[in-house]
Amino acid sequence: MLAAGAATVASLLLAQPASALKLKYVQVVNVVEADAVESVEAFCPNGYSVTGGGAFSNGAFNETRMQDSHPVDGPDSDSKPDDGWRASIWNTAASARNSESQAICAKNLATKVKSKSFMPGGIPPQTTCPNGMTVTGGGIETSGTFALPPAIISSRPGDESAGGRVGTWFVNADPAGMSSSQASGYAICVDKSALELNYTAEGFTADNLEQDTGAEVCEPGERVVGLGAATNSNNSALVSIFGIDTTDTDTKLDDGTTATVDNYNASSDIFPEAYSVCVA
Repeated sequence: MLAAGAATVASLLLAQPASALKLKYVQVVNVVEADAVESVEAFCPNGYSVTGGGAFSNGAFNETRMQDSHPVDGPDSDSKPDDGWRASIWNTAASARNSESQAICAKNLATKVKSKSFMPGGIPPQTTCPNGMTVTGGGIETSGTFALPPAIISSRPGDESAGGRVGTWFVNADPAGMSSSQASGYAICVDKSALELNYTAEGFTADNLEQDTGAEVCEPGERVVGLGAATNSNNSALVSIFGIDTTDTDTKLDDGTTATVDNYNASSDIFPEAYSVCVA
């Protein structure tokens, strides 16, 4: 049990106005060699916890795709995956391609990371936050290889209108030979009283046998704390889920989410969505 003074401090941290929340956006660039899968990690500064993150690659159609985009543990005294973000990118191009990991980090914000294993191709999980908590972001981890890459088709907040639940993070992937022990969904949770969150989504079209990109931008005055996307179709793959900067006065990737999708369907368009979890 916390001492009275510690309990008071914790209560004050949770009750802080959203406008007082200190956020940092950490990006780390990597090079993925030809015919390889490589990972890159972005870590939050001391005193910050990860609220969300993303993965980026600059491959053309059917060259690169995400294999992992999820929170990780850093070199601290615990084993909680709340310190940063890992992005793993699969590259089949004849030459190297760039990749990037982004960690969205909040100072003095108490977070709890939940995870849930699942079988790609089966019933996808909704990783649920504990009672009294809601989700700021989430991710997906696979153990795909270069020879058997998964196709990640969803990593997004739960949506009641689509059969989901508020306070959950929904992920899905096509199997490519994977088993039930080879994928996990993550949800990053905060106390409902800590932040006033705004969950938004924007659809776009990915033409057949093409790569397309869409974006969802937070409302003016808001900043993004969690990034998500869904292709809403099999025979497709998420290439990138990353932060976006708009025409504001800074150069931070803090304004919303950009999502890039490869559509492998030969005769039909698909309708992906980019998701942003935003805070004022």
